[in-house]
Amino acid sequence: MSEIEQSRQILVNARRRSAHWVLAGTLAIVAGCGGGSSGGGNTNPPGSTITSVTAICSPASIQTNQTSTCTVSVLGTGSYSPGVTWTATGGTITSAGVFTPSATGTATVTATSTEDSTKFGSTGITVTSLSASISTVTGVSSAQVGVKYTYSATAKNAAGSSVSVSWYSSNSNVMTIDPTTGVATGLGTGTTTITATNSADTSKTATATVTVRDWILDEDSSGGINLLDATGVNQPVPLLPAFTCQVPAFFADRQSFACSNGGEILIYATDGTAKGTVQKYAINTGLYSVTDVSASPDGTHVVYHAVVLGSGTSSYDNVYTNTLDGQNQQLLSSDLTSTVGPTTPWWSPDGTTILWVRIESGAPYVWTMKATDGSNKARLFNTPSAASIWSADGTKIFYDHFADEEIWSRSANGSDSSEKLLAGGKVGQPYPSADNERFAYWANGSIVIANASTGGIITTLPINSDVLSW
Repeated sequence: MSEIEQSRQILVNARRRSAHWVLAGTLAIVAGCGGGSSGGGNTNPPGSTITSVTAICSPASIQTNQTSTCTVSVLGTGSYSPGVTWTATGGTITSAGVFTPSATGTATVTATSTEDSTKFGSTGITVTSLSASISTVTGVSSAQVGVKYTYSATAKNAAGSSVSVSWYSSNSNVMTIDPTTGVATGLGTGTTTITATNSADTSKTATATVTVRDWILDEDSSGGINLLDATGVNQPVPLLPAFTCQVPAFFADRQSFACSNGGEILIYATDGTAKGTVQKYAINTGLYSVTDVSASPDGTHVVYHAVVLGSGTSSYDNVYTNTLDGQNQQLLSSDLTSTVGPTTPWWSPDGTTILWVRIESGAPYVWTMKATDGSNKARLFNTPSAASIWSADGTKIFYDHFADEEIWSRSANGSDSSEKLLAGGKVGQPYPSADNERFAYWANGSIVIANASTGGIITTLPINSDVLSW
């Protein structure tokens, strides 16, 4: 190799060494930005130096049971070590930069360069004591007079352990609430504020606004489904247009209702507005026609009358139960139809018994049977009766006298001696309120609200209704 070539090679090698030193310095800076680790110093070429060390901790404000993660940025020139040593006041910090407080106040975290101890960066972390907490209140915002609802909230003490909640209603005339269980009962129309208070720290509260209504579910003469105000103050609220479904019946919580359309059962949830009425289930029974449907007290099943076609011109009026997904249809009773149509079968409030009307020799009679399998069938009393229904507490049965179209009541055990006339004349379809104090019926093109014990008229709503549910 000539002298010129040797000189050139020496120059190339020198440039390669220089490039290697620059690359090493760049990698060190990148590694330093990852933060959190400590390391020993490197042997550096002449001219390398640390220019700054910056520490950042997140979050910068924590409670005594929390931690903060700290990162570091080390800048310099030449080839230098990005390593730092972490120290802290008011707590401890790991080599990875995780700070754990030991006291409240302002803690200081410092990252010091392992290469140049005169270069360091500090930051402060605010540490506060643990505080009690309470979640938002869950439960219905639109309630019904006479119906019980359960509200809930989760409360914790300063140590993060669950504690009890106490409950309060701002308007006990509208809704009362058990201070321990959160079970509330609508008593009157209006608005109240339900408050949940943390038992460990009474300054921690959560609230929910509840509107209590006194709605009657109605199918009008045009086939539309509406909500009627039993007090007569508010105007009817249309829920579903005509012929969407027929013969609506509330679930026990008055937040949902069921109705039928041909052989299909439709179940809707409602917030008391047409916009807020949403179809939740559609049960295809596979039967010719479902005529009446109602729900179990726990809202998990429906019971319904259905017309089933037999051979020739015969047909049967059967009673079935089913789950809301339509997968468990069960036949409870089968009877030949007659000129007297069926009425809605009803679950007893305790969920054990089905009340339904059976046709015998052309006349309807009220019968009961076991809800699980249709066994223990028995005629409840000997008076021919059409529409019949339990009171909300299950102690009474309201029904139509078949012959004279009057509304009577008697005890649910079927004792004839307890029979009592409540409304005379051409009236029908009794439906009791959830508070057990009133019942509604239709008469002369109007809906009448009456006292459940005496039959005395409370309010008359001039609305032509075909079907009621309260």
